[in-house]
Amino acid sequence: MPNDQTNPTVGKTVINLPYTELDTFCVRYTGIINTQDYKDVCVDIGNAIIEKHGQLRMLIEYVDFLGWEDDAAELNLKTIFYQAPFATRLAYINPTERAMMKSRLILPPKILGVMRIYPAGELEEAVRWIKSNEPA
Repeated sequence: MPNDQTNPTVGKTVINLPYTELDTFCVRYTGIINTQDYKDVCVDIGNAIIEKHGQLRMLIEYVDFLGWEDDAAELNLKTIFYQAPFATRLAYINPTERAMMKSRLILPPKILGVMRIYPAGELEEAVRWIKSNEPA
């Protein structure tokens, strides 16, 4: 389980950003997401944060994102269903239209009410908001 000053975990397709600390989890998706990268970062670190803090503030930045391998997409859905009840905030940076459609279809209304969408290049502002307590 990561400590509160976790060093970035870099996979080929999923990167744990250095802003991850305490109950805040910041990741970057790039390329075609594979199962191992997703498990190592989103599942293992996300679940460890939930275990330690009982909640999760999630920020996902899309940079040159190309989609999902089939098994990674399935694991993503399972992870969303497990982690979503613990989410207190959600921020997307430069999400694809498909990612937004999926979010609107499967996320609980309580999460959709504490979600913000940012354009590319707004990482610093998104991090500031995700760590704050200001309203969505």
